[in-house]
Amino acid sequence: QAVFVPDAGMNLISLSKNQQECIDIKTMNLFFDRYAGLGACIGPHFHHRKDKDLPPVKHVDRFSHISRVAARGVKDPFSHGLGRYAPWKYCADVSSIYAIQQGRDLWKGSSLRDLEGQDYQMTYRAKLTDDGLHISLDVCSEYPSVCGLHYYYRLGEQIVSPSIRLHNVQPRYLFRGNVYPLDEGWVLEGTADVPEVQFPLEGAWDHRFWVKQPGRSHASVATHEQRISVCLNMDEDHCWQIYHPHEETFVCLEPISSHDPQTPTKNQSSLEVWISCLH
Repeated sequence: QAVFVPDAGMNLISLSKNQQECIDIKTMNLFFDRYAGLGACIGPHFHHRKDKDLPPVKHVDRFSHISRVAARGVKDPFSHGLGRYAPWKYCADVSSIYAIQQGRDLWKGSSLRDLEGQDYQMTYRAKLTDDGLHISLDVCSEYPSVCGLHYYYRLGEQIVSPSIRLHNVQPRYLFRGNVYPLDEGWVLEGTADVPEVQFPLEGAWDHRFWVKQPGRSHASVATHEQRISVCLNMDEDHCWQIYHPHEETFVCLEPISSHDPQTPTKNQSSLEVWISCLH
């Protein structure tokens, strides 16, 4: 079962199979606080925009989350893009949903074009099957942009550290602005052309990995309760961001449509993703 809230940024607030929840419901407070947590999306921009790129916001008092994020020192009132915050127009049936968000749409007295700082269109298609959830996400914009999925997957109570497995990625990663080779002790499997990396999810994580070659790439997390797998139809412009604050109850396996989400180069990009949960 998949439950979306298209009126609040197309957030996927629940994804379950056999009554086993895959999304970390404990992050519901982030959703109500600033539209984060649960199954948030990314686009048309990422985060940490430069001050000069932040458009002015009229009617600030109509957006209650802005004062809360500003109190935390965050200058971007819509971090990760308007796709995460504003309503989407949609149609749905019992197993699928199609949604669209456009710069000309109005929200609380302002156009999304003005709030985002550019004109754009994002489309979101999701279909639930026996094998999992299939999502297609597209963005087309006036300036270079990005789209992605920032889902908070549930780790549950852990006996040992969960393990992360990445398929078809380069043997290096980005962390806090620096590029490093794979750590000693990480398991490198697969082939030279299509390597596979496995490592324990310990400590704090905000690591970026890049695709080795165009094609399918997988990211998965295994706990003692379940295995959550995210499969991405990838090209050289895509990346994975693995996000896990220390001792939190979730991990984000984020497929993103740009090699460098902070500095995208394309005005049109897309993602095709399959999410499955095995118990």
